[in-house]
Amino acid sequence: MKNTIYKLSIIGVVMILIAGCTEAIDFNGKETDPYAVLISDNYPDSAVKLHLSWSRFFLNDNDEPYKTIDNADIQLMQNGMTVSQTSSENGDYFFDCLPAEGDSLSVSVNIPGYERGILSATTVIPHYPDIEIISCIVNESVDTYGNDVIKYTFKFSINDPVGDNYYKMQLRYSTYDDSTQFYECSFKCTDPMIAESNDIISTIEGTDDIYQYICFKDSYFEGQSHIVTIESTFYNTYSPEYNPYIFQLEFSSLNAPTFKYFKSIETMSNSSSLSFFNEPVQVICNIENGIGLFGGMAIKYYNIKP
Repeated sequence: MKNTIYKLSIIGVVMILIAGCTEAIDFNGKETDPYAVLISDNYPDSAVKLHLSWSRFFLNDNDEPYKTIDNADIQLMQNGMTVSQTSSENGDYFFDCLPAEGDSLSVSVNIPGYERGILSATTVIPHYPDIEIISCIVNESVDTYGNDVIKYTFKFSINDPVGDNYYKMQLRYSTYDDSTQFYECSFKCTDPMIAESNDIISTIEGTDDIYQYICFKDSYFEGQSHIVTIESTFYNTYSPEYNPYIFQLEFSSLNAPTFKYFKSIETMSNSSSLSFFNEPVQVICNIENGIGLFGGMAIKYYNIKP
């Protein structure tokens, strides 16, 4: 909490100093023609859905909804076999396809009047991650402000298969045992084989990053079992009834294009808080003649009761 206030104070002071010397500059460049955007997150044993829309010029009204593409001719193939389309609505295209782990998907999209060419992309559905929960330790204390502090320390192992593997992890909690409603919670990970610091403020202070999620590669433990420790802290300021009763670890295997996409989104988000120090970040896409992601993920959920 103290580090967060300190970071916000630094950003606030810098913004005030810059606001005093702000000058409006007219944009004299040429507005680019829109790109076709294809988004499709593909999972084992889940029906394939694609969403098509048009990109928007960065100076246009961001409150306006994106315009969907509803007249595309799409060919989807699973392991080299053509898959039939079942329906389409508001830019969403659905297919009679339930890919399995290891399946290969390819897509070709012909949009009438689109001069950049036919959209195309391929992806491979990854295998489910192999995770084993080891422990969850609860530590209660009182901070300097008199607030009750509860720290939950989770330990689990990743059984990493041979080859390049990519992962994403998130942590959620619920205040009820039988609830299906989970809320995202931030967590800390100091494992140098997993966590990376790209935040300029954190670099100045020393690494003390709090994450909503982490994407990482198995570069340092490829083909081995690796034990991971993460921590999540709750300040019991109001009532004990809001304490977490159960946690849920969402752990995903990603294929390479999906990992690169998430990492570029992460880099762009980290740079936005101090955007006047940074060049624009290009989001990595795998769509030929367009932008977006034709991705592949395999997600498992692990419920953990302290």
